[in-house]
Parts: sequence; structure tokens; C-alpha cells
Amino acid sequence: MKNKAIYSGGLRAYLWAVVAIFSWHALAKPAGHGVGWGVSLTSPRIIVTNISAKGDFNLALRNDGTIVHWGNTAVPPKSSGDVVAVSAGAASASDNQFGLALTTNGTVLGWSDTGYPYGQGYTPPAGLSNVVAISAGARHSLALKNNGTVVGWGDNSQGQLNFPLGLTNVVAISAGEFYSLALRNNGTAVASSIYHPVPVDATNLTAIAAGYYYGLGLKTNGTVLLWNPSSSSSQQLPNLTNAVAIAIGDDSSSYHVLALRSDGTVYTFGDNSYGQSTVPVGLSNVVAIAAGKHHSVALENDGTVVCWGDNSGGQTDFPTSVNDIVAVSAGAGYNLALKKDGTVSDWIGNRTIPAGLSNITFVCAGVANGLALRRDGTVAAWGNNHHQQVSPLPTGLNSVAAIAMSTYHCFAVKSNGTVVVWGTSLGARRGAETLPANLSNVVAVSSSTWTDSISGGGGALGDFALALKGDGTVVAWGENGFYNVGPTNVPPGLSNVVAVSAGGGYGLVLQGDSTVIGWGFNLNGQATGIPTSSSPYTSTGQVTIAGQVISNVVAIAAGLGHSLALKNDGTVVAWGNNPDGEATIPPGVSNVVAISAGFYQSLAIIADLRIDSINLAPQGPALNFHTFAGQQYSVEYSSDLTPGNWQPLPNGNISGNGLETQVIDTAGVDAASRFYRLRQP
Repeated sequence: MKNKAIYSGGLRAYLWAVVAIFSWHALAKPAGHGVGWGVSLTSPRIIVTNISAKGDFNLALRNDGTIVHWGNTAVPPKSSGDVVAVSAGAASASDNQFGLALTTNGTVLGWSDTGYPYGQGYTPPAGLSNVVAISAGARHSLALKNNGTVVGWGDNSQGQLNFPLGLTNVVAISAGEFYSLALRNNGTAVASSIYHPVPVDATNLTAIAAGYYYGLGLKTNGTVLLWNPSSSSSQQLPNLTNAVAIAIGDDSSSYHVLALRSDGTVYTFGDNSYGQSTVPVGLSNVVAIAAGKHHSVALENDGTVVCWGDNSGGQTDFPTSVNDIVAVSAGAGYNLALKKDGTVSDWIGNRTIPAGLSNITFVCAGVANGLALRRDGTVAAWGNNHHQQVSPLPTGLNSVAAIAMSTYHCFAVKSNGTVVVWGTSLGARRGAETLPANLSNVVAVSSSTWTDSISGGGGALGDFALALKGDGTVVAWGENGFYNVGPTNVPPGLSNVVAVSAGGGYGLVLQGDSTVIGWGFNLNGQATGIPTSSSPYTSTGQVTIAGQVISNVVAIAAGLGHSLALKNDGTVVAWGNNPDGEATIPPGVSNVVAISAGFYQSLAIIADLRIDSINLAPQGPALNFHTFAGQQYSVEYSSDLTPGNWQPLPNGNISGNGLETQVIDTAGVDAASRFYRLRQP
């Protein structure tokens, strides 16, 4: 039998996939592309209209008016689609960031990371309106109003806000590290600080950019001027005459300049220690530019974002869609995707995956940390180690068959059915780290990542875990929370369970009859689908949505306060708390093969039509692919890929059932060459 390369092509009126017989066995899971919804998550195809960079922080505005963030990041609030511009703020000497967003009604939104130490530089003044432009600096912010005046707020220790009294006729603004610039409609620029004056020869300007020390001006003739506080005159950048936009990125010791030429190419000048001034080969059709401390960002005319330079904080890893993935895990502000090749992506997170991490079969996302199971039965952990989940790992941790991660702990189910736990809970509390005596015959564990996430903290929802045993029963242990919401109170007689998922003070199980049972905290109906209106807001029962018990379920996922169920037809059902749209399924989400529920976000894998793997079985080539209930599939073969030479396999017409399907080509065992394709009319 000859091994052939994968063939790809198109066929009018059909969806189809073609593969050749290979002597290797791919990871036997359906692969597809990732989608996310809820707080600050991206959809499969990101088309950007506006970009901004400062320090190691980036913001982008999508064409639907929502905000994307990456790098060392301050997570923006969920946008209702009314944002028209964004501006990233960051202090160059720290990892503290903030952001601004301009809305369609001329108001400004501001937010920061939790450690931002510089007062209210991100909080717009009360009543601010009629704004047409915004600019975020290091510790201060500016807004340009439609009457040509400027409003500033935040730190003013270096005169960042001290524009001349009565300044009017302003058409552009730029907030730097310790000073600000304003461009008037007569082509002159004004600096806010006497320590950063504008040179007298900086006239006939059409754009400005303020950096750490340096200032930048674009002239009407397409040349660009650069100046610093110690000089009374400016420097014209060499070999540049057709610029239409400018940006500067710098810190206390270096700077780099970007200029967008009228032909859509990018010019650079200055420091290149991190490759920030080395334009990627082939970059063209650029319509906007932005410069961070040591990295550069460009927006192409098709909405594509290109980044280069320093990536120590993920600042050049623009969050595109995640493709060819087989598993997802949503944590508390951190998401992981397992790819078909056994590598791991952080989806949109800003944590670094360990170098060389490979041969992974399962991943868990926690609170800014991750856990991965290798094919050889060992584990890897990375990220936040506040509760010792990441290091040190237990001695002799091997022969692991399944893993789970929570706020305080990590769990490993060994191949002999025993459980290993490590990590610590807060204070003197004894939670899920105390395993039940004689716990054995375990096949899966799930533990809550949301124990301190509502008012009251300190384990308000309980630090608990669920274990699924090989006989279909469930064991729970840990805390029932300060509010006694009862997540460890497994319903009596619960049996025939095939999957478990621990949420924020509640548990879900999937039963063998494809229905779901929930118990515990149920204020928003997250456990049972029907909210509980009286304290302590607990309930137990089959999940019921709109008066109907949900059925035909193949997978479940419990988040902080919302739940997901995947049905055998590839659709997703969501219920529970929904402040950020995490329980609102976006249009077009179908043919789903995996789900995960996080803090205020949801993840799913949409399967591509493909043959996932081929095994060379004794009876002949065995083709494995995923199907969905209510859909029809046809497997065909060809010996040479000649058009019109495709034949249906005798047993290749399949009615989908929501499960993995295998078709064996008994006539192909002695074939010299055999190609296959999967079609749907």
C-alpha cells in the first residue's frame, strides 16, 4: 500500500473532506475551530477597525463594536457594540495597564487592572460628553470635545494636564508618559508641560504623537519631525516623504518610530533591540499603526492585525481564532485549547505556555494557571502558584489517567482508580484537599474554580470536588460554603452517571439516559434550570428549560453561575446567570463537539467536516469521524483522485447520532492506493 499526501480541493454543492491512508494514528478526537462568548472573548474571525498600544498592552476594536485585548492586559468591560475607538494606557516602568473606550454617544468608558496604582487616571470625570477623540497615557488621560477643547484627568505631578488656559481649536491629542500634546487647526502643537516644549520649527503639522521623552509630528508634506526636551529644534526622519500616520513607542532609554506611508507600507526608525523596527516581510495594505514600549502593531485593510517585536508579555500574540483543536478549558479569566498535534494554546490569555510542551492529551485552565496531562501519564503545570498548585508537583506522579484543577487544588486520577491532590486552601479551612477515606475506582474528578467569587469571599460557595466512580456513582467532599449551599450533598440514590461537573456551589451530572441532574446553589437556576427564590437558594432536580427536561445530552459544563449542555445534534443549551452573555449562545454556533464553562465565559469547538483518523485494522482501513443527530453523511473512495472516479463505500452512508462513527473499507485492505472523502449533501 502506498502512502499518499493529504489532498484538498473543492466540490460545488457539497461539503467534503479528502484524506489518504496513512500508517500513523492521529489523535482520535474530532478537531475543529474554537469559539467563545461571554466576557471579553473573541469569535472565530476577528475583523478589526481600530488599534492602540502602550507599554506591553494592546487594544483593538472589532467591526461589531466590541473590544479585544492582549499582552499584559487590563480586561475591558463587556461592550454592547457601541464603541467607536479605544486607547491603551500603561506605565512603561511597571506592569500596570488601563484602557479607554469612546462610545457612539460621545461618552468615555475607563477600566484598569486590579493592581493599577496611579489613582483615577482611567476614570473619566462625571458628566464628560461630546467627546470625539481619546488618548490614554501612563497615569493620565485626555479627551477631545467636539468644540475643540481638551479635558484631562489623572496624575498631574509632571504637568501632564497643564495645557494653556483657553486652549481651543484643537483637532488631535496625544498622552505620553509624563506630558501631553495637542494639535491646533493651524498646524501648530502645544505641550502640557514646560519640561517638554514643542520646537519652534514644528509647524504645518497634521498629526502628533507623545512618547516617554520624545515627541513626533507629521507635516503636511508627508515628512516627519522627531524632537526631545533637551533640543530647541527637531530632527527630520531620513528617507521619508509620503507619511500619512505616525506612532512612537519608547521608555526612559530608547525609542522606536513607526510611520505609515501613503502606499500602505510601514517605515521604521530607532531602536531595534527587540525586532520592533524590523517590518515583517510582505506587510502591505496597512491602514493604521500603533507602537508599544518595545513592540509594533499594524492593521491591514482587510481587518487583519500584524504584531512584531518584544513578546515577553504576549503583546505580539494577537488573539485570532483557535483552529484544529480537540479540547477546550475555560478558567477564571484564562482559557486553554488543546490542538490536534498535542500542543497547547492559551486562546486569548496572557500567560506563557511552557516551552516544549507537547504530547498533551488533556488540559485544565484555573485561575491564571494551567494543568496538562501528557500521553505518557505525567503532568505539567504552569502559571499562578499562589496555592502551590503549580509547584512542587507530588513526587512520583505518574500513570495519570485524568486531571482536574480548582482555585486551590489540582487533582490527578491514576490508572488504578486512586486520586492524588495537591495545593492548599485559604487559612485554616479544610476543603477539597482532604480526600474521603478509601476513595477508589475513580474514573474522573471535577472541582470548583469559583469558590471565592461572590460577595462574602472566603469560600462563600464552598471548596468542593466531585468524583465519578466506575460503577456510575458519585462521591462529593469538601465544604458546603459559608452560605451552606450544599454542593457536597449528592442526591440520594444517584446512579448511572457518565460525567460530572462542579460549578460555583453546585454540581451537575450527566446520566446514561442523556438527561442532566443538578443540585446546590440555584439562585439563577444554574443547577436545575429553574431559579430558586428563597434562601439558601438551593435546589435538586433534573435540568428543565422552558418547561422541558433537556435530553439527548452528550456533555455538560458548569461555570461560576452558568451551565452548558451539548446535545447529540451538535447544538448547545445554556442556562443560569448571564451578566456578560455567557449563557447566550451566539448565532451560527452548531456542529459543536466540545464545551467548557468558565468564570463569565463559555467555550466550544465547532467541528470541521473531516475524517479525524484512519486505523489500519485487519479487516481493512477504518475511518473515524464525528456525526451529529439528524444529519446524513457519505464516505466515498478513489484510487487516483481522477474527477468523476469517486465511488461510494458499500457501508458508507451514515445517519448521524452525535457520536464518533467508524466505517471500515473491507475492500481496501489489498488496494495499492486508496483515497477517501466525507460528504454531506
